[in-house]
Amino acid sequence: MKNFSFSVFIISAHVFGLLAFLSFITSVSFFEGTAGTGFFFEMSSKSFYIFTFPIINLLSLLGIKLVFPFVLTGIVIDCLLYGILIERIFSLFKKNANSHINNNKLND
Repeated sequence: MKNFSFSVFIISAHVFGLLAFLSFITSVSFFEGTAGTGFFFEMSSKSFYIFTFPIINLLSLLGIKLVFPFVLTGIVIDCLLYGILIERIFSLFKKNANSHINNNKLND
């Protein structure tokens, strides 16, 4: 991770954290029956499974009882993993863009 951009990582982890928090709140309210029946509430509650993909699913597959501290810690770890993934994708695109610019300068 030679060209790691800490600012892209922090921004993407925070965005995923905010979206995970919103989807967690709407998912809980949806399952309790207190949420509205609109498109936003349905999509937001179903997207909770995406935001909790690697860690929470592994914990439930291992049979660990999912109490709130485990869920909260799992969501934070998931957001950090998604932040690293987004940062690496940005770094890859930046590297490819720079190599294309350098190749065009050499050809001119």
